[in-house]
Amino acid sequence: MKSQFDPLRTILYTSTMNIRRGFTVVELLIVIVVIAILAVITVVAYNGIRDRSQASQIASGITQTEKAFRLWLSDRGDAYWPSDYTDYSAATPANPLYLPSICGTTVTNPQISVIIASCPGYNAYQQKSPADANPALNWSYDMDNDTKGTTSTTANLVMGTNLVIRNAPLAVQSLVDSSIDDGNNLTGKIRYDPAVSPTAMYYSLSYSRNFN
Repeated sequence: MKSQFDPLRTILYTSTMNIRRGFTVVELLIVIVVIAILAVITVVAYNGIRDRSQASQIASGITQTEKAFRLWLSDRGDAYWPSDYTDYSAATPANPLYLPSICGTTVTNPQISVIIASCPGYNAYQQKSPADANPALNWSYDMDNDTKGTTSTTANLVMGTNLVIRNAPLAVQSLVDSSIDDGNNLTGKIRYDPAVSPTAMYYSLSYSRNFN
C-alpha cells in the first residue's frame, strides 16, 4: 500500500495552522509592555535633553546680558545701577538715594528688550534680548537698592540689583544654578524659591545700588 504522505500538503497545512493561531494574549501584553517602556525611556531622555538645552541658553543669556550692562555703565562712567523706574525715579536729586529711571522707561522692571530699544548706545553692547531664543521666558531688570536681606526668604531673593528670568521650569533653574553658580537656590548669585515665587529666578548683578 502506497504512503499517503504528501510533503507539499503537510507544509501548506502547517503554515495555515500557524497563521490562524496568531498571537496569544500573553505575547500581546509583552509587546505592549516593551513598547510602553521604550516610550517612557524616550520621553525621559527627550525631557532631559530639552532641559539641558534650555539651561544652556539661559546661562549664556545671563553671561551676555551682565557683560553688556557692565560695559555700558562703565563706559558711561556711572557709579550706581539705574533705577527700574518705581524705586527712586520720583525722588529729587537732593535725596541721596536719587537714581534716574533707566533710560527714561516708565515700566516697572523693564524687559531687556525694552532696555535695548530705549537706552541710547546700549544696543552697541547687546543687540538681541535673551528672550529671542525662547519667547516663553521673560527677562527683566530689577533694582531694589539695598543689600540682600537676611531676615526672610523673600528679601534674600529680591534685594539688590538683579536680572529676573521668569517661566523657566524648576528643573531648568536648578541646572542653570549648578552650571554657573553654587548649586544652592538660596545662596550665591542665582536664587529661586518655589515656595515664594516658583516661576522666577533671580541673578544678582550686584548686592546693592552701587555699580561694582
